[in-house]
Amino acid sequence: MNMEKSAKVLIVGNNPQISEIVAEKKTLLSHKPIRVTHGEEALKIASRQPSFDLLLTDIMTPEVNGEDFTIQFTKLSPKTKVIYMIY
Repeated sequence: MNMEKSAKVLIVGNNPQISEIVAEKKTLLSHKPIRVTHGEEALKIASRQPSFDLLLTDIMTPEVNGEDFTIQFTKLSPKTKVIYMIY
C-alpha cells in the first residue's frame, strides 16, 4: 500500500476561493490547511512551525504585501513552495 505524506499548507488571504482550490487536491485533504488573513499572523505561525510544504498567498489584498511577506516567510521556512494567487 502506497501511503503518501500529506502536505502541510498555509493559506494567507481573505478569499474563500483559495481554500476551495486547495480542497480540490486530494493529496492535501488529509492535512487541514492553516488559514490566516494577514501576513503578520502567518509569520508568527511560521516562526513556531517552520516546516510548511506549501504557501498559498493572495498578493492583491490590502492586508498582505505579497513580495515583502514572502521574502520574510521564506527566511523562516526556506523549503516551502510558494504559489501567488491574485483575486
